[in-house]
Amino acid sequence: MVFDDPNWDLKTLNFDTDVDKALATPVAGQALGDVLQSVDPNLSILRAHGAKMIQYHGTTDYAIPPGNSIQYYLSVLSFFGIYDRTAPTQSVSDFYRLFLVPGMQHCAFGPGANSFGQAVPGADAAHDVIKALEAWVEHGQAPDQIIATKYTNDDPTQPVLFTRPLCPYPALATWNGTGDSSDAANWSCRGR
Repeated sequence: MVFDDPNWDLKTLNFDTDVDKALATPVAGQALGDVLQSVDPNLSILRAHGAKMIQYHGTTDYAIPPGNSIQYYLSVLSFFGIYDRTAPTQSVSDFYRLFLVPGMQHCAFGPGANSFGQAVPGADAAHDVIKALEAWVEHGQAPDQIIATKYTNDDPTQPVLFTRPLCPYPALATWNGTGDSSDAANWSCRGR
């Protein structure tokens, strides 16, 4: 598609020239790099308009490494002059939060708790990423965690295996040491 050559072979890719050529290739009147890459850390316009952004990424994503989302998050912090990634200030967390989803593959599935609104309609803001975003935008209630569920066979019609809180990066879900470890109520988001 990029090189408009059905016989093109990945083994012939020249990293020194072909990557730049691919990113500059026009697709629908716009450079492919502008269409496919989300690397600009300048979210000033988003922030100025009072918009909110929740980004999530599965830690076992086989298509896009989760480090890409972490790097983007860190570049946003850096853009806003924040260099201590363990303590993001209100200047970023008041409009943008990254949630890593332990054990989730590319947008779904995997061994972790991977259902948090995208598969089960009707959940509340504590269990649904879209409703969490709505509560943040409409009522100023920023999500400090989102509860994810792991269903048997990743099928919401089957029994729940466990629940876990998803935490805003860089915080991690940590079991409190008491209570049923399969219940998100016994876990807390703790910073690194």
